[in-house]
Amino acid sequence: MGPSFPLERRSFSGGAGKEALFRAIRKRPPHHENHLKPYMIIDNPERLREMIEETHSYFTHPGAEEVVTTMKGEMDASAARVEVIADKI
Repeated sequence: MGPSFPLERRSFSGGAGKEALFRAIRKRPPHHENHLKPYMIIDNPERLREMIEETHSYFTHPGAEEVVTTMKGEMDASAARVEVIADKI
């Protein structure tokens, strides 16, 4: 027997904009040819910014946008440091 309360039928992604972003992410793997740099947000932050711009996605939680705005320089610098090491391996 199922639950005794009604379940809401919503998309996991939370809307069409999110679905477009997830489709863009799935269409591009791997995010880097070096498999030691697989993470889009940490290792390849420019890819995330490209997909957000392409899909016109927006952030739904306060402060979440900082990863691609306020912290852009830090994210890029971190990815560059990892790239130096990963490319040697």
